[in-house]
Amino acid sequence: MGDPVAAASIAQQCFGLSDEGIEDAIYDNQSIRGFVGIDLTHESAPDATTPLKFRRRLEKHNPTRRIFDEINVHLASKGLVITSERHTHATIGLTFARENELFSAFLSP
Repeated sequence: MGDPVAAASIAQQCFGLSDEGIEDAIYDNQSIRGFVGIDLTHESAPDATTPLKFRRRLEKHNPTRRIFDEINVHLASKGLVITSERHTHATIGLTFARENELFSAFLSP
């Protein structure tokens, strides 16, 4: 993906994780670690303050719409679609296979 902090932010949003939660997930989940591009044998995960600093940078420069559009273009080229709809009367979650499919779509050239 290129920027581990940006990738961690995307994973954080996709899974509804707190700042501490994404740090823990990078250490605990190989799929998320691969998506973020962190090799724990050579570097550590961004600490819990890093997502906040990244969000503040995004707020200052406001590239959110461009980023979301670029992600959608990339996913669409892989036959995947993400929407921001929320369902209040149904429990909807990604299965493990679907989670891996989304990460693979980002990681493949």
